[in-house]
Amino acid sequence: MQVDWEEADCDFCGGSDGALYLESDVPSWYDGRPLRLVECSTCKMVRATPRPVAEQLYEDFMTDAPFAKTVTDRKRARPDVDAKHALIVERAMEHRPEATSLYDFGCGAGTLLEAAHDKGLRVGGNDLNWYSTQQLGERGFAVEQCFNHQVDTAVKYDIVTALDIIEHSYTPFGDLKIMYEKLKPGGILYAKTLYLDSPTHIDEGEAWHLYGAGHFSYFTTPVLVAMIEAAGFEIVKVREYTLVTIIARKPETRAIRMAKRVRRIFGR
Repeated sequence: MQVDWEEADCDFCGGSDGALYLESDVPSWYDGRPLRLVECSTCKMVRATPRPVAEQLYEDFMTDAPFAKTVTDRKRARPDVDAKHALIVERAMEHRPEATSLYDFGCGAGTLLEAAHDKGLRVGGNDLNWYSTQQLGERGFAVEQCFNHQVDTAVKYDIVTALDIIEHSYTPFGDLKIMYEKLKPGGILYAKTLYLDSPTHIDEGEAWHLYGAGHFSYFTTPVLVAMIEAAGFEIVKVREYTLVTIIARKPETRAIRMAKRVRRIFGR
């Protein structure tokens, strides 16, 4: 597919300056070009620039095209995906035991939505994939076909999940702010993504399997933590392995905290 290209400023701090982090033909990139990554001089987030224009890049994916169905089928066929997503829902609910709802950003084939629904939660999500969003909608799931930063925040949820999604985004910090707005006060964000201080990145160098097509934003753990906090969250837990998982909470307002304290004291 022929697409236009654009230079990218840093989505976290808005800066346009940066030092070359990587330029390599080893990862698969678009139009036969080298992957070029720049580390922001101000906040240290790493971004791909130049990059294809997103609306053109994903045009087939967002329409009734065979590729969209192929991606959905592949995601649904991943080994143990149902059990893995059920475990993630359980881990998120440990930090929000009273949760009655979950919204999944980049919900893909919907396997995490199914796991949450099976646990009695009201579920919703979004994805760019035309086929998967149509299929999930026909089954009664409240799914939007849109980019993360376009999600409607009017309806709030207790838990927001973002699994392997913000590295695909041109607007990762903007996405985190939308996730914050999508949550009820006291709600939980469960995010998982790549991180540049991963042992596999250190071992594999420019051949790292997470470099390449589809990934446009890269973070060290400290930068990602700073982004999540800047979006308004309080960090609850950070777990680094091959990927990094961060659990964070949207603070409750003073009025809500006081109301809960009164209920604990007076039993009502």
